Amino acid sequence: MALVALAMFGGGNSYKVSAVFQTAGQLVSGNEVRVGGRPVGSVTDIELDDNGQALITMDVEDSLAPLHAGTTATIRATSLSGIANRYISLQPGPNSGSEIEDGGRIGADRTNAPV
Repeated sequence: MALVALAMFGGGNSYKVSAVFQTAGQLVSGNEVRVGGRPVGSVTDIELDDNGQALITMDVEDSLAPLHAGTTATIRATSLSGIANRYISLQPGPNSGSEIEDGGRIGADRTNAPV
């Protein structure tokens, strides 16, 4: 029965990746992560790194795992009327790029935050 439950509901494993932003831009835990406008995950943690930049941890669908080098992340507003309605838009890098391991990081040079 345990194997059936594991097959039906998954093992609880998820692909986590972090991104370094100059600022978190009013992002909060639970905000969506999207690719091409489609929700593919959520923000799970926001903290400061050793350089005082925002380190955003995201839980991303296994279907996108692994992301590759060249992936970019941008904090966007869901609409002009809401200042607190933010999400992260991912643009996956080419499959020919090196893989970003589970728990890996997208550097600040590949991220954009609202001004």
